[in-house]
Amino acid sequence: TPAELTYPCPLWALCDDPHLQRQVATLWAQTEYPLHSELGAIVPRKAGHHSKIRIGYFSADLHAHATAFLMAELWEHHDKSRFEIIAFSFGVDSHDAMRQRLARTFDQFIDVRNHTDKEIAQLARQMEIDIAVDLKGFTQDSRFGIFSYRAAPIQVSYIGYPGTVGAEYMDYIVADKTLSRGTAQPFYSEKIVYFTHS
Repeated sequence: TPAELTYPCPLWALCDDPHLQRQVATLWAQTEYPLHSELGAIVPRKAGHHSKIRIGYFSADLHAHATAFLMAELWEHHDKSRFEIIAFSFGVDSHDAMRQRLARTFDQFIDVRNHTDKEIAQLARQMEIDIAVDLKGFTQDSRFGIFSYRAAPIQVSYIGYPGTVGAEYMDYIVADKTLSRGTAQPFYSEKIVYFTHS
């Protein structure tokens, strides 16, 4: 049993029990990143409030890093007539070729390294981000606290951390049938959204 607070990611190497993995993630989220209500509830917006859906991607890895190499083409192929994509970067400003490529790809590329989690969540709210996508989860250089302040009406976990984060304020995780079979939902606090052709 998760009698002591354990960082969730290393547990994967020690135990393949998905029930225990969810328990540990939930305990970690509740202890280290409890839900903060200081910014208040997000006022619901009417459909069509913006001409495009605003998606914010939050990561420390928007440079020559595996996440960026996996995601760059996806961002380049977003339908810009329907979606506005905004990067919230809290990693190093490396000025490498990938960083430059991504800076050209996003509609806005915002360096938030020197902001607190609360300030970043507040900025996302002011920008009226519709969907906040966390690309880190519980991995190195994560800023998971951003989401504990509810940065957007919909919050999604994707690619950087394939397990559940066990946090009540993360609404979805994006997965495929390799990452998570159809019977896995009980082991995720998030609703699983499956890619159909992956």
